[in-house]
Amino acid sequence: MAQHFWYALKVRGGKEEKTKQAIENGFAKTTFQSSLKAIHIPFQRVYDIRKGKREIKKQYFAYILVHIDLSQDNVKQCLIQTEGVVGFVTPTGSGKSKHPIPLVQAQIDNMLGKAATNENIQKNLDEAIKEGDSIEIIDGAFQGNQAIVQKTDKQSKRIEVTVRIFQKDTKLELNYSQVRKK
Repeated sequence: MAQHFWYALKVRGGKEEKTKQAIENGFAKTTFQSSLKAIHIPFQRVYDIRKGKREIKKQYFAYILVHIDLSQDNVKQCLIQTEGVVGFVTPTGSGKSKHPIPLVQAQIDNMLGKAATNENIQKNLDEAIKEGDSIEIIDGAFQGNQAIVQKTDKQSKRIEVTVRIFQKDTKLELNYSQVRKK
């Protein structure tokens, strides 16, 4: 009976998508294609502001998670010989272990649920900033200045703040990602 477990593979940085395709294509051509159940590429959403617009990018970690049955002969060898794969992630970190250790289910749940966690963090930030709060500007021309929140727009994720510059109050409109609550 096949026993599928999750394993972490170290792959070349920036080549996660190509390596995933190579693994899927390699196993599709073999007699043990049923050994491979799923492949997941862990990533984190990164928010960046360019030219006044908020961009969402994916940041990869040079790892791939594979749900696979390694009990058949040559399955492990086929996986390791795939272009872009460096080796299995092991407790020693060497990747050269003869017997890779499967990941604990709690680790998998944490990694697969990470994107939802990041969205929850953003939602908590939205709820945390209120009118009258003292904040610090962490991005843009006024970086490092303290400001007071005058108005919040949760839908567009923008806030109107007052910054004291040269003993004069100046109103600014900023994105949530440009500020940090003190």
